Amino acid sequence: MRGAGHRLWLLLGSWLAVSAGWAQSNGEVGFGIAWQRVTGSEDSFQSQYPFGSGLFLSRLSLDLRPWIPGFSRFRLEAQGFGAEPDGRGRLQVAWDREWQLELDFRRRERFFFSPGWDLGTRREQWAMQRWHGKLIYDGFSRAQLQLALRHVHRSGSITGPFYGLGEPYVATRRLGDDLDEASFSLITKGLPVSLLLEQGVAQVRNRFRLFPANQGSPAGGQDPDVLGELKKPGTFKTTSPTTRLAAAYNDSRWDIGVEALYRRDRSHNDLSYWERYLLGEGNWGSLSFLEEGTSRQVGSVKRAAAHVGFALGHGFNVAVRSNREERDSDTRFVGQRVLVLDGPGGVVEIPVDWRDSGVFDLRDTSHTLEAGWQGDKFGITAYRRLGEREVDWRRSQESPSERYQRDARGWGLVARWKGIWGFSGEAGGERGTFGRVIFRVEPETTRRVWMKLRYQPTAGFELAASGSHERADNPSTVANANYKDQELSLSASIFADSGARLSLLFTQLRVTSDVQLGLLPLPVQPAVSSYELKLRTAALRGSWPFSPRLRVEGGITVVENQPDGTAFSSHSGDLELCWEHSERWAWSLVLYSWGYNASASNRDDFQVRRAAVITRWRF
Repeated sequence: MRGAGHRLWLLLGSWLAVSAGWAQSNGEVGFGIAWQRVTGSEDSFQSQYPFGSGLFLSRLSLDLRPWIPGFSRFRLEAQGFGAEPDGRGRLQVAWDREWQLELDFRRRERFFFSPGWDLGTRREQWAMQRWHGKLIYDGFSRAQLQLALRHVHRSGSITGPFYGLGEPYVATRRLGDDLDEASFSLITKGLPVSLLLEQGVAQVRNRFRLFPANQGSPAGGQDPDVLGELKKPGTFKTTSPTTRLAAAYNDSRWDIGVEALYRRDRSHNDLSYWERYLLGEGNWGSLSFLEEGTSRQVGSVKRAAAHVGFALGHGFNVAVRSNREERDSDTRFVGQRVLVLDGPGGVVEIPVDWRDSGVFDLRDTSHTLEAGWQGDKFGITAYRRLGEREVDWRRSQESPSERYQRDARGWGLVARWKGIWGFSGEAGGERGTFGRVIFRVEPETTRRVWMKLRYQPTAGFELAASGSHERADNPSTVANANYKDQELSLSASIFADSGARLSLLFTQLRVTSDVQLGLLPLPVQPAVSSYELKLRTAALRGSWPFSPRLRVEGGITVVENQPDGTAFSSHSGDLELCWEHSERWAWSLVLYSWGYNASASNRDDFQVRRAAVITRWRF
């Protein structure tokens, strides 16, 4: 994917830099060249760190006002592209003290392949481009107008398995996804009540094509039935106009805010699907599945929120918050399915008309009452939360309608302190219960406690620690679900007046999940789905200025996962030596190292060394 488009960006940046330099503008341009060596699985490395060898744009920053007069701001910034996986560019323009223009471009490349996933057939290679623009008019004394535009495009391909004629076959999907969004906003200023009125519309278009892969053979098998043809040209389009209104009032005692949102979603999807198998590699005939149809979906989102806070005096305050959200969706499909058997005896077609529909409605309501007190060094806040959820759905037109309703109750307590024995921090706990479980994997009870500590005896030294423990479960009569989440973080930082700094970080995350798969009508022990993650991370980063023109900066991060079957260890590190030759010129040598090692298999292991030389020119 890295080709002429990236080189064009680099040449454009060079031309702008030279032009700006001749115009005696201000800016900086930096180019780099990288060399890379991979030992082990290059696909595994590219799936995690998609770097490569070659040229890249380290930094481009131009102030073009002397070159293009009449503007109070005209700045262009860019970085990445070339041998870097991500690239971005930004243009900021302002004129007449009333107008502002902001343009932002970002590009991200994605690659994924692992022999251990989806029978070794899963391969993703795509690029995503994001364009965002905003035009601001600030010429009114009491209001500001904003026009925002956004465009997102994804192109590439995804190859993976699907269940075909009794076997998993392989198909490639060519991507063509687009998102276009426009919004107009009115924001008041200088009024007792701040108002925001926003009207927007977004459209999502998914265009894709399917083709046979793996030469039509089943994934990992020797079945003589070969996938001969696979065609699925389809276009999914969803249009969503959105209206949002917000108002806020603040003074020394009152904090009041309301917000409302309404969105209407309309989807139209046309499908034409053809799947043809050559039986016995075509010697016995063929079997085809044809499907043509149209689906339409209509839905809406209604959301309202309000809060009122009041300072009672002497550090006491109270607040009330309410939220209401309603979502509804109605989907209908009309089409025809045809089974075609072409053999020595002739052709047999079996058509079946297909009509289906489904609905899903969700309503959520929550109310929170909060009271607190804040002193010079200590504060405490307590809250009580009440909620209700109602769900109505029908899976298909043949299924009966189902409706569930549940209540939720919860409370929480948070304490904060500052400057007590040199420590600052906060700690809290919360608990929530639900009247019933709608979906069997949902918890009935949740509990969480957490704490954050910070100790700074001097201006150049700081210690910090944080931890949390969360648990959720539901009864054995539902799914006997048990979820646990434990997090711990320790850090230390040292700063010197000379600019030297050193930071250490250690984190541990442990997540466990046990869910009973189902209650069988047999006297056997129900199966349990278990998941465990025990991730430890240690990081060291520092910077040391040897002189005003020479400095070194670098760091290393080590990650380790311990559970059996998924245990692995990895590291990533970088070391940069920067020499400021003069006020205009600087050179950097950057060394990188990555490594990955899995205990179960070495097919995804890799060791990578990368070196880059960067030249920067300021003008």
